[in-house]
Amino acid sequence: MLNHHAGYDAKNVLSAKAQAQFTYYFTRSVGLHAGVYYLRHFKTPELTDTKLGFSAAYLPLAGDNAGPQPSIVQRSNACNCDISSLGAFAGVSIQLPKKKKPAPKEDCNTCDNYALAVTAKDQYTGEILPNTDVVLKNVYGEIIHSGTTNNYGVVVFNNITPDNYSIAGKLFDVDLKGAVANKSDFKSNQTLQKEILYTDDRFILRGQVVECNIANPLTGASVVLTNNAKAEQKTTNTNDKGSFIFHALQNAAYSVYAKKERLFLADRNHHHSKFRPQQDSVY
Repeated sequence: MLNHHAGYDAKNVLSAKAQAQFTYYFTRSVGLHAGVYYLRHFKTPELTDTKLGFSAAYLPLAGDNAGPQPSIVQRSNACNCDISSLGAFAGVSIQLPKKKKPAPKEDCNTCDNYALAVTAKDQYTGEILPNTDVVLKNVYGEIIHSGTTNNYGVVVFNNITPDNYSIAGKLFDVDLKGAVANKSDFKSNQTLQKEILYTDDRFILRGQVVECNIANPLTGASVVLTNNAKAEQKTTNTNDKGSFIFHALQNAAYSVYAKKERLFLADRNHHHSKFRPQQDSVY
């Protein structure tokens, strides 16, 4: 039986531990746990008691040392021996609720609104141009948004991702002078204003061929526009709505008539002095 030991003051000792544990929760956060472990330190040097002059002393069991009163055995040389321990433990377990991760911040391009308003105008008169087809293209020439101007000559594109764009427009098959919108132009929750311009100085003469008295549109009718001064003619056919379009010069007098098999259609005369889309019907 060991009676005295000088102890240990070991540092940086290689150790190994094996443990088995069982936990039972009564609720989501409170429970009991119990287990056993085995711990072993390898080659741990003993201390030597400087006053007594030995590291360990023990009284041997009967039979290990002859005589009725066995003497104490001393070990003066410190031992670098493996030491181990076996233990058991038990206690109360408390499980804290998991901290919720904060929701990821939304991209500003989705939480803020960036809008672009495009106005179509005539370059010479400043008149607004309804029914103008407008497209928004990225730097690769891909169409990102498209729309048609309203009665105020404006089309608005919402939820725009700020980037570099080109803006193009077309009115009655005539391309308008486009514009660009740079990424730096866009402001959060504001509408960027851009203009595209009709630069063709010719008139747009738009009309419709209909049957007299009942106003039914005539499809496939041949329409002829004649410049009365130059005796120049242009010809086109009506579409499925009986409509037609001509581009005419300023300060010129024109006559227009239509014809279709087995039908006689009256004509109209026009004189154009300034830019203005003209709407007329031929019967």
